[in-house]
Amino acid sequence: MSQICLVKTHYLDELKPLSKTYSEGDTGPEVKRIKEWLILWQLDQYVVDHVITLDDHFDATATAAVGELQNFFNLPKTGVVDAAMWQNLTLPLRAATNLTTYNLSTSRERQVYFASRHLQYHAAEINDANLGPWVRSYVDGHEGGWAAWCIAFCCMILDQTFSSYGKRFDEVYLATWSCEKAREKTREKGLLHSHEDVLRGLYAPKPGDIALYIMGDAVAAHHAEIVYEILDAKTGAMRTIGGNTNFAGSDHGVGVFLVDRNFLRPPDCKIDFIELIDI
Repeated sequence: MSQICLVKTHYLDELKPLSKTYSEGDTGPEVKRIKEWLILWQLDQYVVDHVITLDDHFDATATAAVGELQNFFNLPKTGVVDAAMWQNLTLPLRAATNLTTYNLSTSRERQVYFASRHLQYHAAEINDANLGPWVRSYVDGHEGGWAAWCIAFCCMILDQTFSSYGKRFDEVYLATWSCEKAREKTREKGLLHSHEDVLRGLYAPKPGDIALYIMGDAVAAHHAEIVYEILDAKTGAMRTIGGNTNFAGSDHGVGVFLVDRNFLRPPDCKIDFIELIDI
């Protein structure tokens, strides 16, 4: 594999080993990290039959939830979070950030593949509030109401794609949390293609490009997604993979989703495209 040149590395903090084994009665920030993953597994696999309170107390409910997941992972049911249990809890993020490319040769193939991994492993926020390890991984350790993480997700995928070639993505694209700043930077680079250019046939969107959505009469982009596939170039039908969205394509969603879009006739918005370069 090429030398890893990742720019967005906060996800490594989310995966770092716990400082000790945790059990009922323990408290502290690492307990909160554990409970975040209990909630995410509950949202994903529905094997946790308890309502988890997101705080830093390892309570009886957390013990029961850990036991249920240990059954799911085929581990001894102890209700205790040790190194093996932590490895299993954080497996989705570890798998999604693995840079193995399986002989995919083009940058577009790799970009779509890496985005698909985050979709496959159900990247999601917690409590509909831009919280949790996935959001922090995308937004460089930050989270909260302001951290609308759609473009940060796209930057994470760009980072994985470029790093798989041993290159830094921020030498071409802007590492940003702002859709409009990303749009401005790529316009300067000559890599932005306007909705009007697409309508006139001057640019055809391709898998791996980044779609930027400009609502109504707004002049600034407010949402971003990665083009997954072009279903019909003549009608404009495509599918995208987006973060901070949902099945309906909201720009204030809860996770990474595969969304049906139309780049020629999008409802109530225009779509510009950031071109993915050949690496």
